[in-house]
Amino acid sequence: MGHPTFFLLLQLFSGFTCHPSLELFSAFMLFGASQFFKITLSIALLQQIFKLEKSLILVVFVLAIQLAIGASILNEHFIMATISPNYFHNGTLSLSIPFAIWLMIETLKYLENEDRQSIFKMILIGLIIISIKPSFLFCWIPIVPIHTLIKYGLGKKLLGILQVSVILVCIIIIQSLVLRNYSSEFKLVFHPFGFFGSISNHVLVILSGILFPIVLLTTNIKRFIAEKTSILFVMMLGQALFLSFMFYDSVNGVISFNMNWQTSIIFYMIMLFCIGIFIQILYSKKYFLVSLSFLALLLQLVSGFQYLYWSVLIHSFFV
Repeated sequence: MGHPTFFLLLQLFSGFTCHPSLELFSAFMLFGASQFFKITLSIALLQQIFKLEKSLILVVFVLAIQLAIGASILNEHFIMATISPNYFHNGTLSLSIPFAIWLMIETLKYLENEDRQSIFKMILIGLIIISIKPSFLFCWIPIVPIHTLIKYGLGKKLLGILQVSVILVCIIIIQSLVLRNYSSEFKLVFHPFGFFGSISNHVLVILSGILFPIVLLTTNIKRFIAEKTSILFVMMLGQALFLSFMFYDSVNGVISFNMNWQTSIIFYMIMLFCIGIFIQILYSKKYFLVSLSFLALLLQLVSGFQYLYWSVLIHSFFV
């Protein structure tokens, strides 16, 4: 059974047939629609955070990071045995990312304006995410209430966020109990720094996955700290990495990558956040620092091109 939404839509668009060409067409429809809304909502999230006007340069940079993966110069792999801000083959992840971005937009709107409609939207979006792939909520549910408490204290904002969190936790628990009745044997294993091997490999996972943000933020730390949402993304990144580095899971005895999907989503959001900062400093007179950040971004984009080239060449995404 699993998380059914992606597979139900796949069958719906293929007319509930097993014909390969129709199923391929259905997959293209889903991936294309997901990518369109991912880009559209990414621009909306940047406008929400940085109050940017929609412009050609904003669209170009958002489009560019759709190709960004881990910098292969730091890792002998492209997306295998590492964590990438983008994956091009995972249907449930691709479908869930636009909703994760939308959830962040509504979260920031609520924290800014206390709009009660955002509460209902967050619950609805959360339910959709649970039905596709709940990974992102493993960061949102614990971190957003903590961030709200730290920043705004006890009050209506915290109460609203807690209402959403409790409802989503209950739904996840119910879903987990239902899934236990099916044949797939899921096991969560606590194994600190075990999934990626040595500690140095875990460091490379971070460096290669978000090389551009690391370079940008270390060279523009004051501007980063000044952005009011920066601490929220840092906290979510910490939670994502904690889950990825401390646990792994197995399905029917086979170790899987499932405990890393939330980190991939957060990596993408961190990339997106840094694009907003990069646009702000692009026309500053800090030519060396801007060039250094752009070089780091370019390395991740070139890695993406290389990865797609090899994937086409060997007819496999597992490179």
